[in-house]
Formats: sequence, C-alpha cells, structure tokens
Amino acid sequence: MKTFLEALHAKYSDQDYDPDFCQIFVSSKAPGKTESGSLIVPKHLVLNGCGITHSGDGEEIAKLCAQVVELDIAQNEVSEWSEVFALISKLPHLEFLNLSTNPLSGVLGDMCTGATYRRITKLVLNNTMVSWDAVNKLFHMMPSIEELHLSLNGYSSIEVACVHPAVQRLHFNANKVTDFKDICKLGQAFPRLKSLVMAEHEQLSNFCDNLDQSFSQLESLNISKMGISEWEELERLNQFPALTDVRMLGIPLLQEHSEKVRRQLVLARLPKLTRLNGGQVTDTEKEEAERGFLRRFMDEDNKPQRYHELEVKHGKLEYLADVNLAPVEFVTVDVKYGDKVETMSVGVKQTVSDFKKLLQNFVGLPPSKFRLFATDPIYPVYHGMTEMRLPKKCLYTYHVTDGFQFYIEPKNS
Repeated sequence: MKTFLEALHAKYSDQDYDPDFCQIFVSSKAPGKTESGSLIVPKHLVLNGCGITHSGDGEEIAKLCAQVVELDIAQNEVSEWSEVFALISKLPHLEFLNLSTNPLSGVLGDMCTGATYRRITKLVLNNTMVSWDAVNKLFHMMPSIEELHLSLNGYSSIEVACVHPAVQRLHFNANKVTDFKDICKLGQAFPRLKSLVMAEHEQLSNFCDNLDQSFSQLESLNISKMGISEWEELERLNQFPALTDVRMLGIPLLQEHSEKVRRQLVLARLPKLTRLNGGQVTDTEKEEAERGFLRRFMDEDNKPQRYHELEVKHGKLEYLADVNLAPVEFVTVDVKYGDKVETMSVGVKQTVSDFKKLLQNFVGLPPSKFRLFATDPIYPVYHGMTEMRLPKKCLYTYHVTDGFQFYIEPKNS
C-alpha cells in the first residue's frame, strides 16, 4: 500500500518520507526548489504508475499541492472513490484530472453529497470500468466538465441520466456498443458536443436516423476502425449538419483502395469536409476528387446518386486522352547515300556499329569503309551534320525520332 504523498516525495525529494514531518528540505541548488530548499510541487503534476492506493495526510496535501492545476495519477491502484475525493478536495485550483487505469468500478454512494468541483473541466476515466451510476454522480459534482474520456470501459449501452450542456469533447474509444442508436444518446445527453472520438468500434457498421437532431453542433468525428462496409452508410455522414473534420482510418469499405484513391472517393462523396484524416482539404484537391469520381463512374450502368449531383455541378466531362508514355523502340527514318534514299524502320536501342552493319547492303560497302552522319543539331556539327563516331553508342542517345535523316559518305581510300 502506497499513498499519494509517498509517491510525491519519492519523485520530488531525495529523502525518505516521514508522515510525522510535514516539510521536506533538499539542496537549494536542486531543480524546482526554492532558495530555502523547501519542496516545490509543479502545477502540472504527473505521478503515473507509482503504485498509489490511498491519498495520505490531507493537511500536507493541502500545503504541498495548493497550486496544482492538472493532476495525472493514471496507471495506479486507487480503487476507492473516497480516496479520490480525499485527494482532490485539497486541490482548490484543479482543472484537469486523469484517473485512467485505476480500478474504480465501485459505487460512489452518498460519500460526495453536497461536494462540488466546479473548476474541473477535463476528466479522464479511460480503462477504469467506472459505472454509469458513478459517471452520473460525477457530473453533478463536476458540472463544468467540457472534455470527458470514457474509453475502454466495456460499455455496451449508454445510460446518461441527464442533459449536460457543458460537455463539448468526448472520447469513447473501444467500448462494446453494437447499435449506433446508443451513440445517438450521447449526442442527446451532450447537446453542445463539438468533437466525438469513437474509434475501434468494429462491431458498428451502420449509423442511425436523426443524426442531425442528435449531433446538431458536432464538427469533428473520429470513426477509425468502425465496421462500415457500404458507401450508402458512409454518405450518411452528410447528415451531420456541422461536420467538417473526419478521421476514418482502417474502415473495411476503403481497404481495397490505395491511399490516394480512398481520399478522393471520400472527398467526392462528403462535400462539406475541410479536414480528412488530419490533412487539410483544399478547393483544388476537392475539385480533382469530384472530377475523378465522375470519370470513375462515367461508363458504369448503375451510377451512384452522387455522380448525378456532381454532373450537374461540373457538366459532362470529356474522356481523357489515351497517352502512351512507354518509351519508343522503333522509329521511321530516311537514309541517304549519294542519289539513293531509303525509308527504314530502325530500332533505337541498337548501337551505331549494329546500325552500320544493317546499312552495308544498302551502301554496298563494309562498315569500316563509310562514315555515318545524323541531322541532330544538339551535337557538334560536321558540315551541318553530326558524325556518329562512337560504335558502342546507342541510337536513342542521339535523340533519334520519326523523320530523322542519316547521311552516308564513303571514306577516302
């Protein structure tokens, strides 16, 4: 069994804690200490994973922690709500409280009747298995909560007793709700909710009706790893009247597509989005996504409704030109030798030596007995032409294209 005070002194003092001695003195040169050497506790106090089970002496907590604004005691072993209240009742300026991963599944009972903590605006209860009964009582005790974390608590239903207009941000990841109608109850309980993070609900695949009524002010939504498998369900996100920011990583519906295609398909179907998966959506990106959507379905018999809406906006699009970007291997050229001219199909990957061997029948001379010139102007010019002197150099390095002209001259004997 370890108290909050023991953990506090273990972290911020190099002396063993003595419960009969209220003030600890350490070196005045140590960081975070006064000139007198007395212990100073930071306003943002973090004591994670310290094995805390109880609060400790209330008077000393009040002396040492009177200025604490944020308290994080996640991953400890506090199991009684009475110990939580014994601690925070001595922190008059507390605004943020993190109790995550403490086994707080027990009841509050009437221990907190009349007590209020109006300064607390952020409460984190992830992986505490806190009951809905306890959550409802905490709301009455902490009426100013704006941000609430209830992830990993195993909830299969929503049982919020009253409306709490102060709550604007809710984290509700990885619970066991199977019907989105229950999620809508959260929107009804928190009518000013602006941000909802509800990732890792793979068992949820459908939204409910009346999204506009349940979430009238919701601007940001995280549904990563939700089990959506139909485009019609994803398009129901358009029913959230204020929604502009969505995260949706790990959605089964999108897994078969590349990241670029996923983003384009979502932006084309959800026109109000200004942020997607953390990235800003520009007007240019949105227009490209919508035009790409039109081209994707223009030859389909069963076009989605969104196709017709975008066709009204952008009009009928022309087919993109089929441009072959593969490298050219053969070109048509003219070869001249004296009064003779012949048009040939020439492979540009062959070397000058191979080309001259090809031409020896046309010339009537072995390759060693004639010189070959080209009309490419970017090389050094010989009588207005470039001599192809290097036998191992490939023709494509001379930028040979259709219509190129080669000239042959016999060598002087």
